[in-house]
Amino acid sequence: MRLSRLARRVLPAPAFDALVRIGQRVARSRPREPMGIRPVSDIWGLDRGTPIEIYWIREFLRAHRADIRGRVLEVGDRRYTNELGQGVDRSDVLDLMEGNPEATIVGDLVSGRGIPDASFDCLLIVNTFLLIYEIGAAIRTCHRALRPGGVLLANFTGIARRAEDPGYGPPGWHGAGDFWRYTSVSARRLCEEAFQADHVAISVRGSVRTAAASLYGLAAEELTLAELDLVDPRFEVAIFARAVRPR
Repeated sequence: MRLSRLARRVLPAPAFDALVRIGQRVARSRPREPMGIRPVSDIWGLDRGTPIEIYWIREFLRAHRADIRGRVLEVGDRRYTNELGQGVDRSDVLDLMEGNPEATIVGDLVSGRGIPDASFDCLLIVNTFLLIYEIGAAIRTCHRALRPGGVLLANFTGIARRAEDPGYGPPGWHGAGDFWRYTSVSARRLCEEAFQADHVAISVRGSVRTAAASLYGLAAEELTLAELDLVDPRFEVAIFARAVRPR
C-alpha cells in the first residue's frame, strides 16, 4: 500500500492536511534537484509538498466551487466537498465496497448499482476515471445520477506514471486497477456520448516542463506559478471536465 494512501486512510483529515503542509514547507526550503534517471519521489511528490496534479485539481474545483452545492456526491471521502462546497445541503460519499467508514453509498459507477437516479446536484469524480475499465458506462451513470441542471466535475489523467499498487485509488476504493491515460479529445468524446455536446466544457493543464516535473515527482511548490500556469496543448498532463445535465 502506498504511503500517501495509508496516511489518508489512517489519519483524520486535519492531521493529514497538517502533514501535507509540513511537506510543503520542506519543499520550499529544498533546492530543486537535478533530473536524473530515477524519480525524486515515488509518491507523486507528496513527500515533498503538493503533487502537481492535486494543485491543478484544487484550482479547477475552486474555479467551479459555485457548482458544489445542494446534494453532493464525492468518491472516497468528503475532502473537496468540505474544502470548497458552497451551500451544500447533503454530502454523500461513494465507495465500491463495504469498509470505508465515510461512505454513505456503496455502489458501482459502471453498473449503476446502489446509485440513485436524478438525485444529485453535483458529482465530484476525482482521480477515479483512470481506475475504471468500462469508462463509458461510468459516465452514463454520472449523467443518470444528476438532477436536471446538476453538474459533473471530473478529472482525466493525461501524462503520468503508472501506479504499481493494484489497490491504488481513493481511500476505500478496493480492487481498482490503473487502466487509462486520456487526451482532451478522448475526454470530450466520452462526456459528449452521455451529455449534450454544448453542455460539456473541457480544459487542460500541462507543458513539457510540468510533464517532466510530474513524472520525476517534484511538488508544485518546487515550480514557479508561471511554470504551473503555462499550458502547451501538446503536453496534456491533466484534463478537466465540467458537464451539465440539461434542465
